Amino acid sequence: MTTENRTFTSSVTPDRSALSQEQYNMAENKLEDYNLTYKDVIEILGKTRRTIQRYVEEGKLSPQKRLSESGPRVYFSESEVNKFKEELERRNGQGGDTRDRAMSRQVVALQTAVMTFQQQLETKEKQLETKEKIINELNRELGKLEGQMKDVQRLAEEREKLEAELEKSQEKHARDILFTNLIYVFLIILGIGALIAFPYIQKLINR
Repeated sequence: MTTENRTFTSSVTPDRSALSQEQYNMAENKLEDYNLTYKDVIEILGKTRRTIQRYVEEGKLSPQKRLSESGPRVYFSESEVNKFKEELERRNGQGGDTRDRAMSRQVVALQTAVMTFQQQLETKEKQLETKEKIINELNRELGKLEGQMKDVQRLAEEREKLEAELEKSQEKHARDILFTNLIYVFLIILGIGALIAFPYIQKLINR
């Protein structure tokens, strides 16, 4: 590792066939020790990310790039970070400059808050995408309902027309029945009148 360029060592699974059991166990333990992320180191040392990067560039810390579910990530050795922290504390006496340490903690807290805010924004964006999908689905269902409402309205109009035609037909039928009944009554009256007048007519003829 050089002090001019930031250098990362790559994490490679040790070849068991080429190592003794003791050497293999030591290599495995070394790999397992690289379990701290940038965020972890920032919290442990109480420094900014830029300061941690400077430590890496100066060769004071030796991170490794390892594969994770989200792709390659940088990991730091927990033992190396703790040892470096002890060196910083010894160098700064019983805590160093209180004001500088307080400012560092504030910067770290601010960075943590920013990272948390970014995560919240990502969560909100996902929620908005989900809500947008729901709204689009509701709009599609509303379109279907509007089409069904138009069909119902058309059926209602056709029903009204049929009911009006039926009502007219019933009125005409009632008038026809009434007219027929009046004719029957008129004929009955004529018949009764003829029966009543027949004897008088016969007497007039017999004279």
